Amino acid sequence: MNLVGKIFTVLIFVMSLVLMSLVMTLYATHTNWRLLVENPEANATPEHPVGYKFRLEEAEKQKAELNELLLKVQQNLDRETIIKEQVRAKLETENVELRQNLEAREKELASLTQSQREAVAQLNAVTEHLDGLKTENEKLRTDVKKIQEDRDKQFDQMVKRTEELHAKVNELDQLNRRNKDLISESANAMKLLRMLGYTNNPAYYLETANPPATLNAVVVSATPDLVVISCGADDGLRIGHTLEVTRGNTYVGRIEVREVTPDRSICKIIKEKQQNTFQVKDRVVPKLK
Repeated sequence: MNLVGKIFTVLIFVMSLVLMSLVMTLYATHTNWRLLVENPEANATPEHPVGYKFRLEEAEKQKAELNELLLKVQQNLDRETIIKEQVRAKLETENVELRQNLEAREKELASLTQSQREAVAQLNAVTEHLDGLKTENEKLRTDVKKIQEDRDKQFDQMVKRTEELHAKVNELDQLNRRNKDLISESANAMKLLRMLGYTNNPAYYLETANPPATLNAVVVSATPDLVVISCGADDGLRIGHTLEVTRGNTYVGRIEVREVTPDRSICKIIKEKQQNTFQVKDRVVPKLK
């Protein structure tokens, strides 16, 4: 064998090795596409997982379940929306009823306030009458001491006076019971006032000697015995304050605070100081300069 033959023999051997390497490489990188797509779950291994066909079927099954779940959620949402609308309508109805109830309570409060004012005026009149009775009783006691020697002659008159006194005492008992009823009604009225936002600060009702130094108020309503002015406890007024009322350069009279709320006061007219009839928009000042 010559040199060329040897060279060709070596080349053929080398080429055989290269070809064998290529074949082995190709076999190692070969992919079984049928197994990759249709490999069932029962034959799945880490090297050959479940085929794409079965994965797709599982994904479609999950998609159907999710669509069914979405439908149920949507139905529940629609049902909850209907329930919420019904609840909202019910709440709106209840709100209207509450507003109507509030208006009725406000009317009832106004009526109670008016009744309370009338009761206070009546109580004042009864108090004055009782003072007169006390004075009369003292006078009777003095007369009895002075005319003890003529007691037999005046016996009938004394009996008559005693009967009158018993009648007045009975009347006083009735007035005391009425006073208790008025106090109870006043407590109920104050409870309603607190429910509507009026203050329950006891300082609003404490008597003090001096009214505020400055005051910007007018008469908002007037009766022969009482006036209502446009200022109250928030302006420094308390029960017992005395105020002056003028109309322009004309002096009208003096009033005394008897009831206070945050922005209103009910005042009694002091008859001894009254010089003119009280009218709406008369000016109220602490004292005349």
